[in-house]
Amino acid sequence: MDGTWASRTLDFKTVAAGPRIGRRLSIAPGEQILRILRLRTVDGDPMCVETLHVPHALVPGLTARDLETDSFYRLLGQRYEILLTDAAQTIEPTVVDEWEAELLGVSVHTPALLFERAARDAAGRVVEFTRSVYRGDRYRIFTRLSLAAQPDGGRVVDGSWSAATTVPGADTLVFDPYWSN
Repeated sequence: MDGTWASRTLDFKTVAAGPRIGRRLSIAPGEQILRILRLRTVDGDPMCVETLHVPHALVPGLTARDLETDSFYRLLGQRYEILLTDAAQTIEPTVVDEWEAELLGVSVHTPALLFERAARDAAGRVVEFTRSVYRGDRYRIFTRLSLAAQPDGGRVVDGSWSAATTVPGADTLVFDPYWSN
């Protein structure tokens, strides 16, 4: 999405991971995490409701204000010297609930896209698990596939996608070939 992205922190708490998030972060359910709820906007318009989960021990001193003035990934790299090397993300259709509808300025049950992402650092640690609900009427996914230069029976050899190729710092993930010899 072209435009200026910004974040408003709605909630910022230290809580126990619990079994579901602990499993996603590969940590014990009792380990402390930061659970951060943010409203992401583009040029002031609501775009996404995001819940970010990060092990508390990895980001001492992180504040809600930090996330409103800087990129989470930039903070990880510059302040905490954590280099993210890969992420796995799923995208699926959904509809917004009452709370999400109010925040996003749409009607209840409006179509949306649900993104869930777990990102790892160079040591293989899961650094974040994020669940984001994007407005379906304002978001477009661009996909580019690299196909074989020679006839190969239709085998896909590589590919990547970008949430917004022209937005600096946009998410870009590369996926493994799903057919191989």
